[in-house]
Amino acid sequence: MKINWGWGILIVLILFVAFISTLVYKSSQVNIDLVSENYYEKEIKYQEQIDREKNSLSLDKDIQLIVNRGFLEILIPENFAPEEISGNIQLFKPDDSNLDLSLELRADPSGRQIINTQALNRGWWEIKINWSYRNTDYFKSEKILI
Repeated sequence: MKINWGWGILIVLILFVAFISTLVYKSSQVNIDLVSENYYEKEIKYQEQIDREKNSLSLDKDIQLIVNRGFLEILIPENFAPEEISGNIQLFKPDDSNLDLSLELRADPSGRQIINTQALNRGWWEIKINWSYRNTDYFKSEKILI
């Protein structure tokens, strides 16, 4: 049996409709999480965030994040007294908001805080650190691979 142009066009159209239908179905099954549920309130306070980032850029040395096997090490610069630093650490998992964590920034006297990452899922994480030192607010954000 020989296929003429009419049958060829019909087969191509049927395959195209099947492909688009599959694509629409799979797209509707993907879970899309917002980064924040209260994004509007955060947008209003965004100038404060800009100020925190400017303060961090003005530092000679900023907080350092070191990823090692099984743990994340946060190093406070030497010229800051660890006991005067307060803040929080947020660990965001971009592909699953159920895994997000929020921790208090508590450096030891040597200016280090170690976070165990063995319980965290493998993949990309975004670390956001909001911290204050002597009534000045700072911000550090970095993406890491665990």
